[in-house]
Amino acid sequence: MVVPLVVFCFDFSKKPEKMDDFRKWARRKTVFYRKLYGADIKNVKRRVDGSFLEAVYHVRGLTDTIPCLRLDRSVFAVRPEDFRKVISFFEEFPEVEYKFFLGVFDEKEIRNDMISSSISKNSLEALEKSFREIIKIRK
Repeated sequence: MVVPLVVFCFDFSKKPEKMDDFRKWARRKTVFYRKLYGADIKNVKRRVDGSFLEAVYHVRGLTDTIPCLRLDRSVFAVRPEDFRKVISFFEEFPEVEYKFFLGVFDEKEIRNDMISSSISKNSLEALEKSFREIIKIRK
């Protein structure tokens, strides 16, 4: 059986020339990646006695809240029912260029938590048709 997933490929905009613009760009890029993938944050506090208290906590990102299959650095796949969440996330960051397409994966190759359901050939064709309609609406 095959499982359909929506594959997203993205690229953050190119580096600006001016130093002030570069700092804003770098901060915005960090915010984008933390909101998308989450991050482990290390918090170090110095106590009165001179010792240090370290705490590491994880900030949850979008891919922590929905099942996601990371394929490469800037490529990941989500279930079709999570498509709208990812699109609305990317719309918050206009400086990020992204493309998406429907991918068909073998059920055995992806993790069990990614599988929402197996799909027949007829259902796959219907899903592809609706997916093409979505693309037409976005243009």
